[in-house]
Amino acid sequence: MFAVGDRLHGRRTGTVLAVLWGASPVAAVQWTAYTESVFTACAAWALYGVLAGRWAWAAGLAVAAGLTRPTGLAVAAAVCAAGCSPPPGASGGRWPPP
Repeated sequence: MFAVGDRLHGRRTGTVLAVLWGASPVAAVQWTAYTESVFTACAAWALYGVLAGRWAWAAGLAVAAGLTRPTGLAVAAAVCAAGCSPPPGASGGRWPPP
């Protein structure tokens, strides 16, 4: 969560996102032996991979998220949608990315 917030709007936003995630009720589930922790880590780093333009990395993490929980298919769909659509403000650039 911190890395995504830091990449989008700076360290302060990343810190706020991390604190909010840690204070949310789902944070209690992160300490148990469920697959929530693995799913959350894979989904968050897949989002970071999309933001960084590391498509293979994002796709691999989206697949891993899909293997841990059925809702991971939504992560895979989001990564595919991001890879198939031009970024906001792109004009005259080469798309899809190489």
